[in-house]
Amino acid sequence: MTLVNLDVNLEQAVNQFGKVSVDDRLALLWFSYEKVGKAIRSAAPVAIFSQITQRLFTQVKHIRREEQLNAIRDLASGADTRVGQEYTSLNVNMKLAFWYKLAQGVQNGSIQRLPQTHELSQEAKPVLNALESMGFNEQVSFLQKAIFLMDDTTP
Repeated sequence: MTLVNLDVNLEQAVNQFGKVSVDDRLALLWFSYEKVGKAIRSAAPVAIFSQITQRLFTQVKHIRREEQLNAIRDLASGADTRVGQEYTSLNVNMKLAFWYKLAQGVQNGSIQRLPQTHELSQEAKPVLNALESMGFNEQVSFLQKAIFLMDDTTP
Protein backbone atom coordinates (compact mmCIF):
# COMPACT_ATOMS: atom_id res chain seq x y z
CA MET A 1 0.00 0.00 0.00
CA THR A 2 1.38 3.41 -0.93
CA LEU A 3 1.73 6.45 1.31
CA VAL A 4 -1.11 8.15 -0.57
CA ASN A 5 -3.43 5.18 0.06
CA LEU A 6 -2.53 5.22 3.77
CA ASP A 7 -3.29 8.94 3.97
CA VAL A 8 -6.62 8.46 2.19
CA ASN A 9 -7.54 5.52 4.45
CA LEU A 10 -6.55 7.52 7.53
CA GLU A 11 -8.59 10.55 6.46
CA GLN A 12 -11.58 8.37 5.54
CA ALA A 13 -11.40 6.64 8.94
CA VAL A 14 -11.23 9.98 10.76
CA ASN A 15 -14.12 11.42 8.74
CA GLN A 16 -16.23 8.33 9.41
CA PHE A 17 -15.26 8.47 13.10
CA GLY A 18 -16.81 11.93 13.21
CA LYS A 19 -20.14 10.52 12.01
CA VAL A 20 -20.57 7.69 14.53
CA SER A 21 -22.31 7.73 17.91
CA VAL A 22 -20.49 8.75 21.06
CA ASP A 23 -20.46 5.17 22.35
CA ASP A 24 -18.98 3.96 19.06
CA ARG A 25 -16.35 6.70 19.34
CA LEU A 26 -15.44 5.48 22.80
CA ALA A 27 -15.30 1.86 21.68
CA LEU A 28 -13.02 2.82 18.78
CA LEU A 29 -10.79 4.92 21.05
CA TRP A 30 -10.46 2.07 23.57
CA PHE A 31 -9.64 -0.33 20.73
CA SER A 32 -6.97 2.04 19.39
CA TYR A 33 -5.42 2.55 22.79
CA GLU A 34 -5.36 -1.20 23.39
CA LYS A 35 -3.47 -1.66 20.13
CA VAL A 36 -0.92 1.11 20.56
CA GLY A 37 -0.87 0.85 24.34
CA LYS A 38 2.31 1.88 26.05
CA ALA A 39 3.81 3.12 22.82
CA ILE A 40 1.72 6.29 23.28
CA ARG A 41 4.20 7.16 25.99
CA SER A 42 6.78 7.78 23.28
CA ALA A 43 4.39 9.94 21.25
CA ALA A 44 3.55 12.28 24.15
CA PRO A 45 6.03 11.48 26.95
CA VAL A 46 5.83 14.75 28.89
CA ALA A 47 2.05 14.89 28.65
CA ILE A 48 1.66 11.40 30.15
CA PHE A 49 3.19 12.56 33.41
CA SER A 50 1.73 16.07 33.37
CA GLN A 51 0.06 17.24 36.57
CA ILE A 52 -2.74 18.77 34.52
CA THR A 53 -3.45 15.49 32.74
CA GLN A 54 -3.25 13.57 36.00
CA ARG A 55 -5.54 16.04 37.78
CA LEU A 56 -8.17 15.79 35.05
CA PHE A 57 -7.96 11.99 35.06
CA THR A 58 -8.31 12.00 38.86
CA GLN A 59 -11.42 14.19 38.58
CA VAL A 60 -13.05 11.65 36.28
CA LYS A 61 -11.86 8.75 38.42
CA HIS A 62 -13.47 10.28 41.51
CA ILE A 63 -16.83 10.79 39.85
CA ARG A 64 -19.32 8.26 41.17
CA ARG A 65 -18.84 5.04 39.25
CA GLU A 66 -22.34 5.05 37.79
CA GLU A 67 -21.76 8.59 36.44
CA GLN A 68 -18.24 8.12 35.04
CA LEU A 69 -19.32 6.85 31.66
CA ASN A 70 -21.71 9.77 31.18
CA ALA A 71 -18.89 12.19 32.05
CA ILE A 72 -16.66 10.50 29.46
CA ARG A 73 -19.48 10.57 26.91
CA ASP A 74 -19.82 14.30 27.59
CA LEU A 75 -16.12 14.76 26.85
CA ALA A 76 -16.39 12.77 23.62
CA SER A 77 -19.40 14.79 22.49
CA GLY A 78 -18.00 18.20 23.43
CA ALA A 79 -20.60 18.93 26.12
CA ASP A 80 -19.99 22.07 28.16
CA THR A 81 -19.28 20.66 31.62
CA ARG A 82 -16.80 21.56 34.35
CA VAL A 83 -14.53 18.67 33.38
CA GLY A 84 -15.12 19.44 29.70
CA GLN A 85 -14.00 23.03 30.13
CA GLU A 86 -10.72 21.93 31.67
CA TYR A 87 -10.32 19.26 28.98
CA THR A 88 -10.77 21.76 26.13
CA SER A 89 -7.90 23.84 27.50
CA LEU A 90 -5.45 20.96 26.92
CA ASN A 91 -3.27 20.78 23.81
CA VAL A 92 -3.55 17.76 21.52
CA ASN A 93 -0.67 15.85 23.18
CA MET A 94 -2.20 16.39 26.61
CA LYS A 95 -5.54 15.15 25.29
CA LEU A 96 -3.80 12.13 23.77
CA ALA A 97 -2.24 11.43 27.16
CA PHE A 98 -5.55 11.98 28.97
CA TRP A 99 -7.37 9.45 26.76
CA TYR A 100 -4.45 7.08 27.27
CA LYS A 101 -4.93 7.39 31.04
CA LEU A 102 -8.66 6.81 30.64
CA ALA A 103 -7.98 3.70 28.54
CA GLN A 104 -5.61 2.44 31.23
CA GLY A 105 -8.33 3.09 33.79
CA VAL A 106 -10.83 1.12 31.73
CA GLN A 107 -8.34 -1.75 31.48
CA ASN A 108 -7.58 -1.82 35.20
CA GLY A 109 -11.20 -1.31 36.24
CA SER A 110 -10.86 2.12 37.87
CA ILE A 111 -12.88 3.75 35.06
CA GLN A 112 -16.31 2.53 33.97
CA ARG A 113 -16.26 0.83 30.60
CA LEU A 114 -18.95 0.68 27.95
CA PRO A 115 -21.59 -1.95 28.66
CA GLN A 116 -20.58 -5.44 27.52
CA THR A 117 -23.69 -5.44 25.37
CA HIS A 118 -22.45 -2.54 23.21
CA GLU A 119 -22.01 -3.57 19.59
CA LEU A 120 -20.41 -1.35 16.99
CA SER A 121 -22.86 0.11 14.53
CA GLN A 122 -22.57 -0.55 10.80
CA GLU A 123 -21.19 2.99 10.43
CA ALA A 124 -18.37 2.28 12.90
CA LYS A 125 -17.25 -1.07 11.49
CA PRO A 126 -15.31 0.43 8.54
CA VAL A 127 -13.38 2.58 11.03
CA LEU A 128 -12.51 -0.52 13.05
CA ASN A 129 -11.41 -2.32 9.88
CA ALA A 130 -9.22 0.64 8.93
CA LEU A 131 -7.70 0.76 12.43
CA GLU A 132 -6.91 -2.94 12.31
CA SER A 133 -4.93 -2.45 9.10
CA MET A 134 -3.01 0.63 10.27
CA GLY A 135 0.53 0.59 11.57
CA PHE A 136 1.57 2.30 14.79
CA ASN A 137 2.28 5.74 13.28
CA GLU A 138 -1.03 5.78 11.42
CA GLN A 139 -2.89 4.78 14.57
CA VAL A 140 -1.26 7.58 16.55
CA SER A 141 -2.17 9.99 13.74
CA PHE A 142 -5.72 8.63 13.80
CA LEU A 143 -5.95 9.19 17.56
CA GLN A 144 -4.63 12.74 17.29
CA LYS A 145 -7.03 13.60 14.48
CA ALA A 146 -9.97 11.87 16.15
CA ILE A 147 -9.35 13.74 19.39
CA PHE A 148 -9.12 17.01 17.49
CA LEU A 149 -12.31 16.15 15.62
CA MET A 150 -14.19 15.48 18.88
CA ASP A 151 -13.48 19.08 19.86
CA ASP A 152 -15.11 20.36 16.69
CA THR A 153 -18.11 18.12 16.02
CA THR A 154 -20.76 16.01 17.62
CA PRO A 155 -22.71 13.29 15.83
